[in-house]
Amino acid sequence: MVPFYDSLLVKLTAWDNTLPAASRRADRALREFRIRGVKTNIPFLENVVNHPQFQAGETTTGFLAERPELFHFVRRRDRATRLLRYVGDVIINGNPHVAGKPRPETFETPFMPKVHHGEAAPAVRGPSSRARSEKIRRVGARRKAPDGDRHHLPRRAPVAAGHARPHRGSA
Repeated sequence: MVPFYDSLLVKLTAWDNTLPAASRRADRALREFRIRGVKTNIPFLENVVNHPQFQAGETTTGFLAERPELFHFVRRRDRATRLLRYVGDVIINGNPHVAGKPRPETFETPFMPKVHHGEAAPAVRGPSSRARSEKIRRVGARRKAPDGDRHHLPRRAPVAAGHARPHRGSA
């Protein structure tokens, strides 16, 4: 394991209306980090944000010196790093479980099924989706401003209950 770490590997910011709530968000974000290959100060930061005195906002400049328990870390079950170490060890040193066993001279050619690479089938769309697409296109074109900007036009007023809006194209 590398004895050094880069404390500026990443920056985490958490906020909320209260310090305990912001601390919970920071704790969750810290627990979700997955950093491999270098030591980090994540376990230390988890201890700090979960400390009751920190969450109460009662820390001073002597907080760390007065709290040696912040530097006691729970051993993590880091299966990914163990797997990476194993793969690296096998690549460099070989696999002791197959050492001395003969390698085959040739390998069988795998069976490759025949695949027809024709044209893709057209997308299946029912008449209702075509009608909706056409209506959306018409409404969008009708609401466009002369300069092409549709976002600054006022919306049409809603129709009052019991009054029907005349259908487009009717007299």
